[in-house]
Amino acid sequence: GYATVHATVDGVVGSAAATIVAGEAYAWELLYNRDYPGGTSEIFIVGVGTGVAPVKLNAGNVGRQATPSPNGQRIAFAVTMQDLTTREWINDIFAVDRTGMNMKRLTSVAGSEFEPAWSPTGGRIAYTHVSPAGRSDIWLMLEDGSAAVNLTGDMPATASRDGAAWSPDGSRIAFRQTESGVNGTTTWLYTMRADGSDKREVSRTTTGFDSRPNWSPNGTELAFARHYGGGETDITTVPAT
Repeated sequence: GYATVHATVDGVVGSAAATIVAGEAYAWELLYNRDYPGGTSEIFIVGVGTGVAPVKLNAGNVGRQATPSPNGQRIAFAVTMQDLTTREWINDIFAVDRTGMNMKRLTSVAGSEFEPAWSPTGGRIAYTHVSPAGRSDIWLMLEDGSAAVNLTGDMPATASRDGAAWSPDGSRIAFRQTESGVNGTTTWLYTMRADGSDKREVSRTTTGFDSRPNWSPNGTELAFARHYGGGETDITTVPAT
């Protein structure tokens, strides 16, 4: 299970995450989605260095942005499709066993949900939610879809947030914030605690934009793509502090 221990000593507050999880039985596999002409997309699993052909996950032909649970037994993914009965568009997050069984819809509120990110310590999934009014925030839910909460609701409504990425110990989440104005676009990278507190700006640019933050294995640095004018893109790192 998962727990966060908080302590205060002489006015100084600190916290640490602690979790007991099952062993990573599928650590040497890659999970990816394959896009086809016409807008369909399927999820595949392939073993690294095994020489075995990729295996398609039995999750339909509208799945993308797959993210595995820590033990690899269950996979969450984003779905975009039109309901053939109601003609309404579904933009939600689903989860399924790696066997293709026990499919469950995790989100069903108004708006769009995508970019799920399963906590490396299990139990929780961070994701991007776009409201019907167009506001984009980082949300967090339990892995069964319950107890959903907006982690960035205190940030400016004029900006959008996406790209949630967990630190290796599951204690912090990195994300991107983007705001467009008369003077151009500004992109920030932030980290925050998994409960949405202690937001820290770690990078900012007005000469292009940043995307896809990811943590180093020891949790001390963030790597991300920095896009410049003229089409140039570089991999860039910054201390997580």
